[in-house]
Amino acid sequence: MAKVQPFPVCLKCTEQNHSALILECKYSPYCLLEYSGYHESQDPVAEKHAKGETLRAKVQEENTKHEKSVNVAWAMTLNNQQMGCQHVLQGMVGFSSVCMVVFKSVYNKAKVTEQEHDVKRILPRKIDLP
Repeated sequence: MAKVQPFPVCLKCTEQNHSALILECKYSPYCLLEYSGYHESQDPVAEKHAKGETLRAKVQEENTKHEKSVNVAWAMTLNNQQMGCQHVLQGMVGFSSVCMVVFKSVYNKAKVTEQEHDVKRILPRKIDLP
C-alpha cells in the first residue's frame, strides 16, 4: 500500500514557523537570557518554541488521523469491490448460460431445416402431365 502523504499546508506552516524561530533566535536580544537576567516565562522565543512544538504535535496527530481514515476507506473500497464482483460474475454466468441455450436452439433448428432440404433433393420431382 502506498505511504500516505502528510498535509502539505500544515507542514508548510510549521516549517515557516520553525524557520522564523531560528532567525529570531539568531538575531534576537532574548537569546542570551541567562546573561541578561530574564526569566523563562518572559522569553518570547521560548513561548514561540513551545507553540511550534504544540503545532508540530497537532500536525502529527492530524497526520495519523488522516492515515487511519485513508486506510479505512481503502479497506472498505476493497471489500465493496470484492462483494460487488461476485454479483457481476454471477450475472455473467447466468447470461452466458441463457446465450448457450439460445445458440443451441438456433443450431438445432438450422440442422433440422438443412436435413429437410436434403430430403427434398433426394425425392423425385412430381411431373405434371397435361
